[in-house]
Amino acid sequence: GVAELDPDTGEVLTIKVEGLRNLDALDKDARKLRSFYATIDYSQFEGALRMPTLASGGGESDISRFKGSFRFHFEEGKYLLVSKVD
Repeated sequence: GVAELDPDTGEVLTIKVEGLRNLDALDKDARKLRSFYATIDYSQFEGALRMPTLASGGGESDISRFKGSFRFHFEEGKYLLVSKVD
């Protein structure tokens, strides 16, 4: 994959995943995931942190309980600060 960084701060702006490898270490059927891709965009949060706010992607699977093509879209509307660490 590719990571796009802010040239001034080094913060992550976007990550593009073009595939996954060695998934069978997690699950014996995971090797049947034929393809996977995703793009994850990060936005500024509280003026200090970059958090994932938008993700989309898809792929092809031969895993018996997830057989076929798939797509996904995730959008985070608002993060809430739970506690502040100094």
